Amino acid sequence: MSKLTGIPVSTLRYYDNEGLMPFLKRKNNNERAFTQEEYEALQVIECLKKAGLSIKDIKNFMLLVSKGNESLKERFELFKRQREVIQQEITKLHETLNIIEYKCWYYENAVKTNDEESIKKLSDKKIPKEFREVRKKLHCIPNDGGK
Repeated sequence: MSKLTGIPVSTLRYYDNEGLMPFLKRKNNNERAFTQEEYEALQVIECLKKAGLSIKDIKNFMLLVSKGNESLKERFELFKRQREVIQQEITKLHETLNIIEYKCWYYENAVKTNDEESIKKLSDKKIPKEFREVRKKLHCIPNDGGK
């Protein structure tokens, strides 16, 4: 399963010991016997980890799963909340990427001209449209220090 999922064996053991895979069976030699069900559970566990849930929260989710249909609404609500969290993170990352893209353009042109001051002094009309808003946000304090 480690090779299939890319999850280290030690992490798989940890997940099992923490009760994140309550349906995991064992072979006669006490070796874990992973099935398609555990593979799918591991995909969800990894997704929830990436979405920012703690091991405790993931364990609670897995307990909800074990309750079957009676917990469907709670599971749905959890995923809706995490979707909102992820959407907010994506928005922040897009804003960060926009600044990085602007700075790449900025420094590329400063390197070409070997003159950063000339790039700083460019009028908005000479800045590519996609960077004008970013530049305004970065330069929101007037030269007089906002006095």
